[in-house]
Order: sequence, then structure tokens, then C-alpha cells
Amino acid sequence: MKTMHKLTLATIAALGLGLASTAAFTAPGMGWCDGPGMGPRGHMRGDPEQRMQKMQAFWAERMEELRTKLKLTSDQEVAWKAFTAAQTAQHQAMADHWQRLPQAKTNTMEHFNTMIQFMEDRLAGMKAVAGAANELYKVLSPEQQTIMDDFFASRPFHGGGPRAK
Repeated sequence: MKTMHKLTLATIAALGLGLASTAAFTAPGMGWCDGPGMGPRGHMRGDPEQRMQKMQAFWAERMEELRTKLKLTSDQEVAWKAFTAAQTAQHQAMADHWQRLPQAKTNTMEHFNTMIQFMEDRLAGMKAVAGAANELYKVLSPEQQTIMDDFFASRPFHGGGPRAK
């Protein structure tokens, strides 16, 4: 009898933990993938163009938030514009890639080559963004650099916590 009672309690506890963890992982988070049209765990549904537009709007909001926090001087605006232009170019290249992908007639090797090219293009774009960020960073005051460091070290689109160091 005691064994059956323990087994029943253990089963109930396991089910409770399972339901609690399911609720935790399907709860909406913060970021560009929340809201209508979202699937479980915040994954976006819909066509790639809509997802890309939503992501670009999210990043535009984030950059405007950063710009406000930095309180840029007129001398710093040139570097800021180059930084945001590099980001815009990177986002557009990603959008173009995802737009072309469904139309590509591929076999296995073409698929892998397409993905390699996409990764190489992303790397080149990220290097351009990093270069523009570096030029902006150079013209910021130490206080502004701290603001930029804090801004990019937090990840609200990945759970809101700081990056592990």
C-alpha cells in the first residue's frame, strides 16, 4: 500500500513539474518575435518577408532607443549614420537571401553551397557592421561607450539577461 501511495505521489509530482516547465517554455518573452502570428516558444509563423519586416522594425526601434540613450552630438552623427547604414545593408542582404531561397531549384550540393554563400555573406556584412560600430565607438565619450557596452551586452530578445562572460 505504501509503495502504491509513493508511486502515485511521484507520478503526480512528475506531471506537475512537466506542466510547469511546459508553461515556462511556452510563455511569451520579450523581443521581435512576440505578438500575433507567433507559434509556441515565440517562433514566428507566416512568410519570410513578414518575419523580416517585423525583425527590421524591432531593430529600428532598438537603434532609436540606443540613439536616445547616447545623446549624440552633431559631430558623432556621421559615425552613427554609417553604423545604422551598415546594419540596414546587413538586414537587406538577409531579406534578399530569404526571398530568393524558396525559388531556388536545388539538389543537395546546391543547397549546401547556397547555405555556405549565405554564411559568407552574413560574415562579410557582420564585419562591415563591426567596422562601423568601431568607428562610432571611437568618437563616443567614455560615458557613451559604457551606455553602448551595456546596450549590446543585454539581450532582451533572448530572455532579458546579460551575456555570460
